[in-house]
Amino acid sequence: MVTTETRRGAIVIVLPVLVVIVTGAIVWFMLASLPDPVAIHFSPDGSPDQFLSRGLALPWIVGCQGLVTALLIAAVRGTPTAMVGTRLQAAVPTFSAALVGSVSLAILSTNIGQDDAVSAILPPSSLVLPVTIALALGAVAVALAPRIAVPVPVARPPAGAPRSNVVESVAVWQGVTPSSLAMQVALLVVVTTAVLLWFLIGGIPALLLLLAGLPVLASLRYSVTVGPGGLVVRGSLGWPRVHVPLTEITHAGVGHVAPMSLYGWGWRARRRTISIVTRFGAALVLTGRDEAKFVVTLDRPEVPAGLVNTLIDLRADASRDEPAGE
Repeated sequence: MVTTETRRGAIVIVLPVLVVIVTGAIVWFMLASLPDPVAIHFSPDGSPDQFLSRGLALPWIVGCQGLVTALLIAAVRGTPTAMVGTRLQAAVPTFSAALVGSVSLAILSTNIGQDDAVSAILPPSSLVLPVTIALALGAVAVALAPRIAVPVPVARPPAGAPRSNVVESVAVWQGVTPSSLAMQVALLVVVTTAVLLWFLIGGIPALLLLLAGLPVLASLRYSVTVGPGGLVVRGSLGWPRVHVPLTEITHAGVGHVAPMSLYGWGWRARRRTISIVTRFGAALVLTGRDEAKFVVTLDRPEVPAGLVNTLIDLRADASRDEPAGE
């Protein structure tokens, strides 16, 4: 019987490794049609400006692709699965392997049939297909990956944990994280640089920079909802989205965070902690099974923390009151 963990392992490890192997096979079959040396980098006008020996093309492409893939596989496997939606997380290595591989193949294909690599041309439009392929394979990985949700035993939070005065299990708290000054500055830098690139080089590099800056825009502020379903956090653009089911939380508390101690601002993963940090200061801290933690900066985090603990109490009471055998 194929377990959920086995399916997730296949998506996280096997699928991206297959992408690397297929990329290597395609490069192998392309070698006979390539000049020596081959163009591997192009200037903004599409003309080649860096070259590599044909014999090194295969190890260069597969080596870069394999290194990126291995690092992302290690990062995904080291991230607590109880605290994040694992379908999107599990697809990251496949998407990245496909993106690096397909872009590399697009670059290499410009050399096919050329007597001299100097004649190779890479139009910006030729990168549309590689990005589309990467997105398609990433979507396949998301569709195939299971969502892991292992509930913790029903138990009360510690006696000293914050509590709310709600008496119904349908109570909901909504709020937003404080605005991130660091992200506002970063977004300003991205937009300013994109404008300069537009006038100095062209529209394509400026557009690519703006697209790369979307994660910065998404991290300016997060909406936070706490209720019977657990905690849901959404970025400014609706993503990244994190859902922590109430059944996976043992208790909630408050803490004080410094962005650099958690590797910076925005969405971060460090050891068994997932954090969304927009500034120094108070934060809501959720503790899950195996002591995995989820941290999000909030003003007055004791309010949502108290609600979480009270909802867990009510769930524990309901579980205790259920007749045996039901």
